Amino acid sequence: MALRQPLRAAVVLAAALAAAGCGSDTPRAAAPAPAPRAQAPARLPAVRTSEAERAQAAAAQRRAITQARRAASRAARRVAARRERSTRRTTARQVASAIARALGFPKATAEVPAGARSVDVRLSDADACRATPADVRTLTGALRAALPSLSAVRVSPAGCATGGTKAPSAPSAIGKVLFSHTGKGLFTSRQIRIPARPWRLEYSGQGDFLQILVTRADRLAARPVELRSKPAGARTIDVRGPVKLRVAGTGPWTVRVRAIPR
Repeated sequence: MALRQPLRAAVVLAAALAAAGCGSDTPRAAAPAPAPRAQAPARLPAVRTSEAERAQAAAAQRRAITQARRAASRAARRVAARRERSTRRTTARQVASAIARALGFPKATAEVPAGARSVDVRLSDADACRATPADVRTLTGALRAALPSLSAVRVSPAGCATGGTKAPSAPSAIGKVLFSHTGKGLFTSRQIRIPARPWRLEYSGQGDFLQILVTRADRLAARPVELRSKPAGARTIDVRGPVKLRVAGTGPWTVRVRAIPR
């Protein structure tokens, strides 16, 4: 019994040594090395700013924003002004050309400078030779009335000798002549009394354009007469009087109102 206890103790000690690896030729595995710790990013030293410095920086930022807005506003106004001048220039050119055509100068051209403050209506050689000083004054007045924003209106070339060209005679017919007139360019007649209707409107011209409007109480009373290439003819009109004739022609012309005999 006394021998069993020391023997049991020796067995337990040997088992413990075997578990610990003592007395064995097999090398023990090395313990893994610990992972390196991640280094924290370097931090810049904190800069301490005073309240006055922060207010100064905010004021500078506001000034920069204000200046940028003002520059953008000025640029937008310049673009709008250029666009408006271009629109005025185009409009003035179109209106001037339309007025010249309506007043009997179909070949006239209109020139408007870049500033759109003046207009120069240039008549063709044929139109200039047929135009009278009264025609030029009428055209200039119509342009000023239609384009009041212009500071200067010029019609060139103004005045040209006609060489003594005589106006052609209107077609003759039977009946009392109530009104007759020979002229050039623009003309508006007096009130013409019409004792009975219908009546006859006779006309002739040497230019390449002739227009006659019959008006009553400042309103168009009959279909307009518009002819080209040395017009001549007559038309029966069934309109009560009194009437006015508004004539526009590029050359000498004659108009006549004649009563139709019954």
